[in-house]
Parts: sequence; structure tokens; C-alpha cells
Amino acid sequence: MRSLCVCSITVFMCLFASSARATVPDLVNYQGLLLDPNGSLVNTTTSVALGIWTDPNSTDSGTFRIYEETHPSVQVVDGVFDVLIGSGATGGTFDESLFTNSDRWLEVTVGAETLSPRQRMTSVVYALQCQEAMTAMSATTASDADTLDGQDSGDFASSAHTHSWSSLSGVPAGFADDVDNDTLGELSCSSGQLAKWSGAAWACSVDIDTDTNTTYSAGPGLELVGTSFRVGPGAITGTQIATGTITNSDVSASAAISATKIAGAAAVLNSFSQQAFDSDLLFLDGANNEIGINHSIPSSALDVNGTTRSNAYEFRSPQTYYHFLRAQEFAPASTDPNWIRVADFKSYAYTADVSPHSSLAPLHLPDGADLTALTCYYYDDDPSLSIGTFLATIAAHNVLANTSFATAILNPTLGSLNDTTVRSSSDTTVSGAGDPVDNQTYAYAASMSFGLSGGPGTNSDVRFYGCRVTYNMDTIAFP
Repeated sequence: MRSLCVCSITVFMCLFASSARATVPDLVNYQGLLLDPNGSLVNTTTSVALGIWTDPNSTDSGTFRIYEETHPSVQVVDGVFDVLIGSGATGGTFDESLFTNSDRWLEVTVGAETLSPRQRMTSVVYALQCQEAMTAMSATTASDADTLDGQDSGDFASSAHTHSWSSLSGVPAGFADDVDNDTLGELSCSSGQLAKWSGAAWACSVDIDTDTNTTYSAGPGLELVGTSFRVGPGAITGTQIATGTITNSDVSASAAISATKIAGAAAVLNSFSQQAFDSDLLFLDGANNEIGINHSIPSSALDVNGTTRSNAYEFRSPQTYYHFLRAQEFAPASTDPNWIRVADFKSYAYTADVSPHSSLAPLHLPDGADLTALTCYYYDDDPSLSIGTFLATIAAHNVLANTSFATAILNPTLGSLNDTTVRSSSDTTVSGAGDPVDNQTYAYAASMSFGLSGGPGTNSDVRFYGCRVTYNMDTIAFP
């Protein structure tokens, strides 16, 4: 398989500015470095096909490939080749309409081989602005322009110009003499006076209350007690109270609100001993700091007799959990007859020779899990054999970006144990992306390499039992 190691896309200044004063070619220079499967520079003449896609991964050319062209004979000298995009045999028009969106990827096919991944197309820094253009749909600054929105520049006046009233048409009569004779503006009222309209003109006059009605009646939601108004029973409902306007200090213990004064399904109480609402539906036991729902004898801080519904559960402090990967779950990367997994309740594995053998086990942890340790278990009861190679890793693979990160690595120094005790080695160093666990972005796995030294001996007496992953959770999110 060929490898395209280095490539660049050079965009000429003012690309596709078809009306620019200087003629700008609708071409983009593409340069690449081509290596053979052994990493050597290629020298050949081959065809090169280029395609522009709106998706980096899709194979649906009818929907996502918006342009393609072919160069049937391209010289590759010491691995280097150059082509001009826009000069080949095309399967579309190479112009500015291809780049109305920033998400464009270039696919390169050398001979019959399509190289991957596709490369995102970007602009060089001096292609980001055009200093001179005949036509600009929009511009932040234009020091010189012949027309603006189709109008000749001579039709526009400077922002600093002035006009006299006589130069304008349709001016009201009161403005044409350049005198501000607004009556309200000329009034100068004394303290206690207001500008009042008499029906014919504005004048200053004393503010006098002419309402002599002293008979009042309470409207909806109010009641009149003597000469005072107060809110009537049932006048205020939940829809009339804005969120956050009532705080605990507004309903204090000194308010002496009894249970008979509280109606409805919700209430805020401060400083209480015992209070029941709607019989056994809600019981607040302030003396013991306990709440019962659906029964009146709570036995914990929150005692619910029934089904609860929640998006997540948050612990007061992080809780530690464990996930054990048995040796049976570690499958070799390819067919390996020398990696033996014993399928019984002991669940261990060993190698039939002394060479290191690599295997992999998928790791499924809940979202938000904070990895804290990786501990692996092994056994050596053979005096002539010892564990010569042991390396265990938890890896997070970013599927979308096609990158992998090691988040925990276990690489202990082991010798010949020669006893029947199962030993363990642990590592609490966690680094790299993927921690805490993010199952939407990453796929997780535990990899292990196991090999022996010494011999001859009984290989099955040197065993790998599996690895334990330790993680903390401070919140459990429910699907």
C-alpha cells in the first residue's frame, strides 16, 4: 500500500475573484510526497485523480463528492509530485461555488489506489483577503470604490456635510424658519406646578387632586377591612408568583403558619417538628431530620415507599467500584496457538512457549467513571521459568479522530516467584485523554503482553489470572 506522507494545498491570492482587476487563475496547486510500502521514495509516472468531498468518511459519491478530476500522466520524482487542481479532466466545474462551506475534504487516488484518510482543505494566510477587487459582495474596509450597491460614488455625500432647511423638501412650517418655538420647551413651571393642556394650549398650573370620591370597594382578590385593603383568601396562586421571589426568610418560624393555612401540593416550611400533608403522601419529621414519602414512619433521611424518577444520582463523596477482566476475556490479536486460556472456574491463561504474547479485552465502564488504578494478577510455581515480559495497558480509542491514548500503564519488574501464591502488581498513574470515561467519544480496552524467560519447565505453572480496574463515581446518570 502506498503512503502519502506530506502534502500541501497552496491557494492563490483572491481565489475565484473572477471580477478582480488582475487576472487570477482558478487553480490550486497540490503537492504530495509518495512512499512505497517499505517507506522508500517512489519514482514513476502514474495517474492521479482528485475528488472534493463534503464528508471525511462517507463512500456515497453521488451525495457527498461534489467535484472530481483526473490527471492521466503525473511524474513522481524522488516521491514528489505536483498537480494543479482545476487543470485536469473534470467531472464538474471548479469554481467558488464548491467552497460555500468550510467543510471540504480532498481525496487522492494514485493509480488504482485511493489513499486515506481524506485531507481537510484549508486556505493559506494571504488568501484570506483580497486587497483589490472590481466587485465585492461585502467588505469590512474599501478605500476606493466606483459604485456602491449599483450607485455611482458621486451620488453619495460625506458624513460631515450640512444642509440648510431651504435645501430640503417637505419641511413642516414650524421648522422652516430655523426657530425652535415648541410651546412645551418654552414653559418654565414653578415648584408644585405641572404642564397642563387646557384644550387650546399648554400652560403651567397647580397640581390639584379633583377626585372627591371617598367610597371604595374591594376588587377581585382583595378584601376591605375598615379603611384597609388586604389580599383576600385564595387570591394568590402559583402562576402569579415569579420564580425565586419567595425565600426561606419570607416564611420564618415566627410567622406561626399552621398546617391548616397551607393548601395545595407544595409548601415551604422553616423550623418544624412534625408535619403531615395529605395523610401518608408526605411526612416531614424535623425532630429526626427525616422525610417519608408514601408512608408516615421514615427510617432514613429520605424514605420512599414507591418508584422514584431521576436523571442522575449524585453521591455525597466519590464511591469506589471495581471491574475484573478474567484471563478468558483477553483474546490474542490474531490466531495464536501458543496462548492457552483455561476454560474452568479458575480462569487463567499461560503461554506454551517463552515468546511474549499480546492479547486484548474490551472494557465497558459507565460514563463519568474516573480511572484510579490497574491491578493485574499472576502466579509462578516453576523454579526454572519466570515472567520475563509483562505489560498491561488501559487504552482509550477516539473512534472519530482515529487516535489512541494510554490512560493507565502497568509495567512491573518481575522475577522468578517460585511459590503457589497469586501475586499482584498495581499502577495508579493515569494520564492521557479518555479519563473520565466518555463512551460517546472513546472505545476502551485493556491490552496485555505476557512472556517467559528461562526453561525448560512447565509453562502452565506460570499463569496470568486477569486484571482489575479500579474507578470512582461521584454521579450515576440514568439513561
